[in-house]
Amino acid sequence: MRKLKISKDFTLEDIRKIRDYAYYRQQELGAEAYEKKSRQDS
Repeated sequence: MRKLKISKDFTLEDIRKIRDYAYYRQQELGAEAYEKKSRQDS
């Protein structure tokens, strides 16, 4: 699994990293498991 690294100064690049991280995490876990895990994490 990838690690998400956010810079001290929140930038557009950080938003892209978050979006990409979420996409790849969903691909690894599967849509249903990702939904369940995301709800637990928030």
